Amino acid sequence: MIETPDDLVRARQAHEAHDWATAAARFDAVGAERLTADDLTAYADALWWLGRVEDNLRVEAAAHDALLAHSRTAEAGWAAMQLGIFHLGWGDVPQAMGWIGRAARLLEGAPECPAHGLLIQVTEVEPALQAGQSAVAVEAARRMRELAVRIDEPGLVLLGVSCEGRALFRAGQVLDGLALLDEAMLAALDGRLAPFTTGVLYCHTIAACHDVADLRRMTRWTDLAEDWLSSLSAVGVFGGLCAVHRAQLHLLQGTWAEAERSALRVVADLDAMRVDYAAEAWYVVGEARRLLGDPTAAKAYDEAHTRGRDPQPGRALLQFHRG
Repeated sequence: MIETPDDLVRARQAHEAHDWATAAARFDAVGAERLTADDLTAYADALWWLGRVEDNLRVEAAAHDALLAHSRTAEAGWAAMQLGIFHLGWGDVPQAMGWIGRAARLLEGAPECPAHGLLIQVTEVEPALQAGQSAVAVEAARRMRELAVRIDEPGLVLLGVSCEGRALFRAGQVLDGLALLDEAMLAALDGRLAPFTTGVLYCHTIAACHDVADLRRMTRWTDLAEDWLSSLSAVGVFGGLCAVHRAQLHLLQGTWAEAERSALRVVADLDAMRVDYAAEAWYVVGEARRLLGDPTAAKAYDEAHTRGRDPQPGRALLQFHRG
């Protein structure tokens, strides 16, 4: 595409309006030497929403370098955190840990900023949840929320509330956890949060409802998430994540063939952006096939296991029924 004088202006305006396809197309046409650090950040964001994973990682790294070159350390730390999270989603753990480590180094001694809150979530809350250390996760989530209040970041406050709710779930305080998740989502419904934050809150809430088999809440939040996604110009990875949750609902509701179809439609895209959800999609396929009496369920469980998902109890149930 030949660059025109107003391409950069239009790219900025389109990004501001969340018209990510137009923003990316206009940024694509602009010479790299004309892009500021803020332009590169916006460009990377548009690419993420369009699912252009490798381009997103490349431009986000360029944004990090440009921010650092202008001594915008806190924002460079945020970009490094984003790169770490996106590499984790892609399944590239070594690069992810490298970027997260760089973010921690950049943020050390810097004034409190949103990246500090994200760092607490990624390096303290999530590992504690995965390790079954619910009390540790609760304490870290509360520190995350308190930091967000101090720096007046409403989106980060709600992420902290959501993380605390998920941690209380794991501690067996299900009703308290549900109350916090509902509180966070209620605030997210007014449309004033950044789209990425809204998507994360939906995913965390729906996944937590699935974990405790709260079918009513899971159905309601999935319906609302799909309505929200339909209002966006592009859905990034959130369309695939929501599709997996819908497939889980089909499974729980006994519409097994639809659960299989829904999950299979998104596995390829999820492999490129969120390997953990691709694994969950394959597990849903395995469960649907097992319940339908399809012997290829074993292959689906293998696909889930290859991507890091424990194939139990599905695989054990399959073997039990085979005798």
